[in-house]
Amino acid sequence: MKKIGIMTNGGRTDVLSCGDFFAQKFREHDIEVWLDSEPEPNPTDSDLLMVLGGDGTLLKSFHKYGELGIPFLGVNFGNIGFLSTIEPDNFIKYLPSIVKEEYQTSERIALRVSLYRKNQGVVFSGYAFNDVVVKSIMPRISRQLVYIDGNLFSQYEGDGIICATSTGSTAYSLSAGGSIIDPRLVAVIMTPICSRANLMNSIVISAEHEIRILCNDIYPCSILTVDGNEPIELINQDLIKIEKSSLKIKLVQFDQDRYFNLLRSKLLGVR
Repeated sequence: MKKIGIMTNGGRTDVLSCGDFFAQKFREHDIEVWLDSEPEPNPTDSDLLMVLGGDGTLLKSFHKYGELGIPFLGVNFGNIGFLSTIEPDNFIKYLPSIVKEEYQTSERIALRVSLYRKNQGVVFSGYAFNDVVVKSIMPRISRQLVYIDGNLFSQYEGDGIICATSTGSTAYSLSAGGSIIDPRLVAVIMTPICSRANLMNSIVISAEHEIRILCNDIYPCSILTVDGNEPIELINQDLIKIEKSSLKIKLVQFDQDRYFNLLRSKLLGVR
């Protein structure tokens, strides 16, 4: 290990203090450290990015540094921490393993999301690591036509629809009644939000399929959000294309059972 980056949830003083402490410990092992909070961080040739915060901070780090192709090590300062690797109190325990790069990594897929608008072409393009959400923000029905590999699958009418990766299946999709998907599976789960028809709660398909969502709103009422970022207002005939990206995120793992232990303790309440 020669160079490590540290990204923190800058709104919390305890996280910032831990970031400074971790940086000091790495420098004691002659490892170069750069901080995301610096005016001009230099992530080039980094071996690892350590992210201090909750799952939201990790998602921000993916969007900012995902194309570097380096592993991410999440230190959980959130409520659950499905994307995190360790808890803050365990840092010293795992420090020697981090320094010697004695860990495994789990690869997670990303989705490529493109929004096409009539007579304008592509008006948005980006990556989704958690989910792509189309939903109504008004007391009106969101109407979306969903195509899979060019074939009409269904019309969703209600509050909207969520297309989540396996990683994002424990986020908004789960709250809307979707299934939990093993994050190692290369899949997408489509979950309707308060559908007014008796549609299936959700459907899981291979991420190799291309999904297209055509906005069929009678009145403008729906928005598009990708990983909870800035919403984009949709108009009739807007087309959202969702496909598997070649970009993959590498998450550091020490405890192979951490994910299912979190499911059991945090969601099922079993200790």
